[in-house]
Amino acid sequence: MTSNSFPAACQQCGQEYRVPDPEQNYSCRDCEGTVLAVEGISAELCPSCEEPLEAGQAFCPACGEGIGEDQEEVPGKSKERRRQASRQLVKAFGFLKLLRVFFLLGVFISLLAMAGTLFLVKENFLPLWMVYLIFLMHLGIACVKFIGARMVFYRPLFWSVLLAGLVTLARTIDAAQNDFSPVWTVGGLIWAGLFWALVPATARVRRLIEENPDLHIARMITGSTRRSSGLSEKELRADQKLAERRAWRKSLMICGGGAVVSLLMLFTTISQFHRPGFEKVWEDFQSDWESGDPGKVASWFPSAQRDEEQENLMAIAKDRNWGDDWPPLKDSVMTFDEMESREYGRQRVEADIPTGQGTWMWASQEQEWELQSLTLPPPDFERIEKEWVEGWNRSDYTALARYFVNPERSEGSLQRMASRRDWSSLPRVMDATVEGTGSIRKLELNTNAGIVVVSFRLVDNLWVAASVKPPKS
Repeated sequence: MTSNSFPAACQQCGQEYRVPDPEQNYSCRDCEGTVLAVEGISAELCPSCEEPLEAGQAFCPACGEGIGEDQEEVPGKSKERRRQASRQLVKAFGFLKLLRVFFLLGVFISLLAMAGTLFLVKENFLPLWMVYLIFLMHLGIACVKFIGARMVFYRPLFWSVLLAGLVTLARTIDAAQNDFSPVWTVGGLIWAGLFWALVPATARVRRLIEENPDLHIARMITGSTRRSSGLSEKELRADQKLAERRAWRKSLMICGGGAVVSLLMLFTTISQFHRPGFEKVWEDFQSDWESGDPGKVASWFPSAQRDEEQENLMAIAKDRNWGDDWPPLKDSVMTFDEMESREYGRQRVEADIPTGQGTWMWASQEQEWELQSLTLPPPDFERIEKEWVEGWNRSDYTALARYFVNPERSEGSLQRMASRRDWSSLPRVMDATVEGTGSIRKLELNTNAGIVVVSFRLVDNLWVAASVKPPKS
């Protein structure tokens, strides 16, 4: 025991020390409280470096010097060798702290990647299963790196190799995504090589820890507060394993809590921002379409348009004689509008029906897909021609007027046209021809009173009569 020392104690936690100067204040190694000289307690200083020691300490954790009569209880350890080992272990722990920084930096990068995955959910760039896969992958990597940051002090070689392997894998994926461009490939190899260069150093650290379990315990397990004298090497290694298991449990508890919070954030983001997959939406729409119920089909439009669109759909079905048996939508082709998807999400679907190809425009704002418009191929004009000729030959003004936008007004106009020409009934059609293609057609009726020209145009997927030009008087 050092003679020129005085008993002292921490004023905060009560830990006992010996100090060289009773008039000076010192800092407690445990709680950083104030250590003051007192009387009536027993403690000592390291005889080599004069570091304040705690009661019952067998070896100085700072320089490795043995204390008192128990210093020879660890077999095969001379004072000089222990002093050198302690100094080497201090340097080794500084190196391991550098590795811990790399691990924590990896955790931070993984957290950024997880935040980026939440952004993908909001923007609906990827299928939901892929979002889950990417998020869980980054979450797993973050947990592994966090555990590595804590466990690298116990198994430095294993965790340094694992860190180098993760860095190599990440750099390989980056290089592949950039088509193995020289910049990414060379840069990735250099960065991964730096981590592999650390592996031999960690092997030396592991050997140093295995050779000095008592010093490792003093630094890692008890923070220099546990007496390691009198313990056999087997007991010391058992204490090492116990401390390692405790560190594992604590690391897993922290990772488990972080994983729960992260998954709650993911599920909350999905519930708030994720739009349903459009393929499923289109399947449900096809089912409603083929049911032949205009109300079900109109329900896919925005609420403000549903009544109007239901009337239009009923007119479309009637004009095409669909009845309750609407034609199936075949060979659907979906086009994702990338220019609009960041803000709303748009889909264009083209599908075949018996009379041609139709187009359905969809938009998604917030969480629901809504049908914005539909464009169907023109109805068969031959049927329109046949019905118009039959109605004309019957002088059925009501049947003819229904092809106009305003049937009531148009019926009166047709009657006045016949009255001005003293037609008791409309002149019989002997022959009819159709001119034009696309959305405008002209039906020429060769009657016994001359040529009557009826103009039609396509409006909202329906053929509408625009005008009737009677023969010249």
